[in-house]
Amino acid sequence: MRDAPAARVEPPLPDRRALASQRHPDGARLYDGACAVCHEPGAAMMVAGRPALPLGTPLHEDNPRDTIQIILQGLRPPVSAHGPYMPAYADALDDRQVAQIVAYLQARHGTGPAWKDLEKDVAKAREEGE
Repeated sequence: MRDAPAARVEPPLPDRRALASQRHPDGARLYDGACAVCHEPGAAMMVAGRPALPLGTPLHEDNPRDTIQIILQGLRPPVSAHGPYMPAYADALDDRQVAQIVAYLQARHGTGPAWKDLEKDVAKAREEGE
């Protein structure tokens, strides 16, 4: 059994970078400036074993709420300093910019239909997160 091929092979993670960049050029530029340094292949965070963005469940949910909150509030290690960390961007990005990044990420890595009314969702998430 040790040498037998796996019965089930996981499908490759979605990465539609060119399409997402074409559909959301402002989101792609913002992502490249604020996010790529940590989230692209070869980045220090990725080399350290942090999960790739397409593995995160928020990009595969029916609504953008969790993705938006992660960008606004960041992530803190749950137990020790060895967990994932991401800075909060609530003070650095406005609602339109966050919405553009979310639209780009969902188009690039998401598996469901495109999320609508993202600026409204970001404004609501800011209110909920305060």
